[in-house]
Amino acid sequence: MLGWPLQPLSEAYGKLVKDVEINAGQGLFDLVAKSWNPWSHTTYWTDNGVLDPVANTLRKLAG
Repeated sequence: MLGWPLQPLSEAYGKLVKDVEINAGQGLFDLVAKSWNPWSHTTYWTDNGVLDPVANTLRKLAG
């Protein structure tokens, strides 16, 4: 997951990926301190906007 949309790179790549916009951070502190700068990348793995889709994909792949 990256902080920039990848689907528009090419039609073929767009078929492989699904870009999902999230605000990686919760609460006023994260909004002010993290959501606008590189620190936001440290909060992906604690954000349900990231964890839920990853978990759902893994469940589907597991069968």
